[in-house]
Amino acid sequence: MTSKALSLWVKIISVALAVCAVGLCIVALPTNGGDLMDVFAVPTAYQMIYTVIFWLCVLPWFLIFGMMWREANDIKNENVFTNASAVRIKQAAYILMADIAFFACANIALFIFLQEPVTLFIASIFLDIFGLSVGVLGLVLARYLTIAADLQEESAATI
Repeated sequence: MTSKALSLWVKIISVALAVCAVGLCIVALPTNGGDLMDVFAVPTAYQMIYTVIFWLCVLPWFLIFGMMWREANDIKNENVFTNASAVRIKQAAYILMADIAFFACANIALFIFLQEPVTLFIASIFLDIFGLSVGVLGLVLARYLTIAADLQEESAATI
């Protein structure tokens, strides 16, 4: 796959993810959120608290989508193995991990203080583990990019 095609795919995916996140927050959660919370037996009085926490968890995603867009531009321009890309990916991973930490703390607090249903708590733990895994993979990728950028600079200096 060419860098131009790869860049286009990253941009398409970042826009699709942003549209899905907006749709989830503006359309799906307000219209079907009550049904979902009924499945998990969340009391009606607490549904607004869950909605606000969910929105707060989604907001950092848009920072990450913007970073993806900038990374797609770097891919298109063949500026992949740079320290700037490594820093951007590391920042995105840290943003994701901080978001996951907030989500986990919020769910622990809801579980303890509002008697959150166990099924919803377990589902949130699975999401926490998945998000943490993606964040760690981002940090690994950032580390590899840093090493590759350093090697590229060394080889350029040798020539």
